[in-house]
Amino acid sequence: MKRTLGLMIAALLGTLTVACSNPTSPTDPSEPTAMPSPAAGAPVSVDPLSDDRGITTSGSRKTIAVKGNLAGRIGSAIDFGSISIGTTKSAVIQITSTGTAAITVTSISAPNGYLVAFPIRAIVLQPNQTQKVTISFAPKGLDTYSGNIVVKSDATSGTKTVAVSGTGVSRVSFGAGTWIVGRDIQPGRYYTSAAYSGANPNACSIATFNVVGQQIGGIGTLIGALQQVIDIPAFVYSVTSPAACGTWSQTPSYASAIFGAVPEIHPGEWDVDHQIVPGTYVTPTPCLWDRMQDFRSLNPSSVIKSGVSTSVTVQPGDSGFLTHGCVWTLQR
Repeated sequence: MKRTLGLMIAALLGTLTVACSNPTSPTDPSEPTAMPSPAAGAPVSVDPLSDDRGITTSGSRKTIAVKGNLAGRIGSAIDFGSISIGTTKSAVIQITSTGTAAITVTSISAPNGYLVAFPIRAIVLQPNQTQKVTISFAPKGLDTYSGNIVVKSDATSGTKTVAVSGTGVSRVSFGAGTWIVGRDIQPGRYYTSAAYSGANPNACSIATFNVVGQQIGGIGTLIGALQQVIDIPAFVYSVTSPAACGTWSQTPSYASAIFGAVPEIHPGEWDVDHQIVPGTYVTPTPCLWDRMQDFRSLNPSSVIKSGVSTSVTVQPGDSGFLTHGCVWTLQR
């Protein structure tokens, strides 16, 4: 009985040994096993149009290209240059799906001073589709604003950036509103007119204030004036101008006050240094005039001399001249 059982076990072990062995290719555990070669036509995920790199097994690639576009200048950075405080300049970010699968742009963020017009929902881009997103630069102070526009998506690289830079500078012109001197606008002489600045002299009245909000100067309405002028000293804290004044500019509205072959002075406020030829002027009927030492206000402190006459002499040292409702002609 024992002999029979031993023979059966031996036979069984022999059978197992034959089933697990490979008589034609014996295996040596000390030799490395070669990896199988990739099948013909297997996908290689390298995109020459993008910085993204990745290996996929499904044959699809999620890659993205992001460029800045400012007035047709396309590149990896946007330089807005110098922008007046209180104004806005815009550029475009071009986001392109450069792979073979759709991508989802989940967010676009911008540094201080910049605004991104990103929709509430995520942006889904199909292959070769481009989405343009507006980037606006609106400086609030006399600073340089720089940083990166950051575009996040489910592309292989995940995040892309476009460098942005710009500088806020003081305005050389201003319109309706309240403006802080030295921050929003520079001190100096400003001009406005109906013909060039959209002003209504019958309603234009500008005021200057100190730091505690007390009015310390300004120019009132001047019926029928072709031009109005305001001097804004450095000690003024703020200036408030209504829409009726149009746009105030440090560039004179008129190159001169001459409107004919003979120098003339028409109704309004005029800069002697840049717009009026000093000399004696006459008018047919008595007319109101002021020789000005500045245009901080129409108070006596800014007036050298006032009068109502048919003749007046504008001195070379005068800062300005104001007249109502009449035309003065230079006497030869």
